[in-house]
Amino acid sequence: MAGDISHVTVPGAPDVLCSCGRVGCLDAVAGGAAIVQALRRAGVEVADTRDVLALARDAHPLATLMLREAGLRTGGVLATIMNFFNPQRLVLGGILGEAEAFVAGVRSAIYSDCLPMITDQLDIAVSAAKQEAGIRGAGRLVLDALFDPAQVDRAVR
Repeated sequence: MAGDISHVTVPGAPDVLCSCGRVGCLDAVAGGAAIVQALRRAGVEVADTRDVLALARDAHPLATLMLREAGLRTGGVLATIMNFFNPQRLVLGGILGEAEAFVAGVRSAIYSDCLPMITDQLDIAVSAAKQEAGIRGAGRLVLDALFDPAQVDRAVR
C-alpha cells in the first residue's frame, strides 16, 4: 500500500464516509465515484467518471467545478508529500488525470501550498500510459526480476 494517498484525510473536507470506514478520505471526497455521486445528487445524469470527463470537455460548469475542486483537494494532499520528498517530477495518473480541470486544480494547490524551492524545478506531467499504466508496471516488475544481475549470473553458470 506504499504510496497510496487515497485514504489520507483531507483537512476541511466534508465528513463523507469512505469505504474504509473513516470519514473525509481523499477518495471519498475527491475520487471519480465521489464526483459522480455529487453530480447525481445535483440532478445531472452521469453513469461513471468517463461521463463526468465528457461533460467537462463540453464545458459543463458543475462537472468542471467539481473536477477542479477534486484537483485542489488532491493537490493539497500532494503538497505535503512534495514538501517532504522534494521530487523533481510529479506524474498524475488515473482517469481524473485526463481532465484538464482536475490537473489545473492539482497544479494550483501545489504551487500555492509548496515552498518555492520545491516548485522551482518541478515538472508536473500527466501519465502517457493512461489505462495501460498498471499492466506496464507489472510487466516492468517481471522484466526486472528476470534480468536481475544475480539471476542472470546464476542462469549463465
